[in-house]
Amino acid sequence: EEDLELERQLKLLNKPAIKTIVENGDIFDCVDIYKQPAFDHPSLKDHKLQHTPYNSKDNKYLGASAFITVYGHPQLTSTQFTSSLIFVENDLNPDGSNIIKVGWTRDDFHGTGCIDIRCPGFVQVNKEMPLGANISPLSVYNGVQYGMNFLLLRQDTSTSNWWLILKDDLKSIGYWPKEIFTTMSDHANWLSFGGVAGYYGTDSKMPPMGSGHFPFEGVNKSCVFVKVKNINTNSEWVDLPPKDVSPNSHSQCYGLGSFIDTKTSYGNMFYFGGPGG
Repeated sequence: EEDLELERQLKLLNKPAIKTIVENGDIFDCVDIYKQPAFDHPSLKDHKLQHTPYNSKDNKYLGASAFITVYGHPQLTSTQFTSSLIFVENDLNPDGSNIIKVGWTRDDFHGTGCIDIRCPGFVQVNKEMPLGANISPLSVYNGVQYGMNFLLLRQDTSTSNWWLILKDDLKSIGYWPKEIFTTMSDHANWLSFGGVAGYYGTDSKMPPMGSGHFPFEGVNKSCVFVKVKNINTNSEWVDLPPKDVSPNSHSQCYGLGSFIDTKTSYGNMFYFGGPGG
């Protein structure tokens, strides 16, 4: 009986190897992931392989919205760009991700990708407001603040198209058809809100972001996202919970304020930006 048990265990361990790796004196036999020894357990006969543990990327979002104050930066050079954007993304496919970015930009991301209707994809339905149009009026530092309330929405389950809407008066600008997406025809699993800035070449410096001032300056002085919301799989518009937000700032040239629930009509909000340098 002991010999039979030993033989059974050896059969479990000696799986046909796809390849063998030798690393630091250790030998690893690589087998098909569905034929690993764990699945020889009788209780795991019908087990469905779980590739990753639960994390925030298991979320399903059908839309996102925010009001963003708008600033102009006439001092930017031809090699600089700055923007304030809402990102809606699905990156669950290891072969690539789909991303839609909506917001305002100075320099139109010159040379950095396909925006507006410069390549096929976005279907314009609004005759009065083309993509890429100048925004006016603009906010004034320590003065009157102006902005736009962007709503990025997958309209309904019958079309699965992603619509761009100005939320204040629910004015539909147009949509991205589901057929152009490989991972986001059903939902997004990742949302981002904030600023992006940079430059091309080696003879420039980082441009201003937001208002060009750090978040700690606050009201009427720093660029702000307010009424930050998402639409869930029940088609409900809800405030994005602060507990689900992971702040991310990469540069000493800019700052990122706390994501807070104001418990007022401003909803959830945060300040961001900086002078560059």
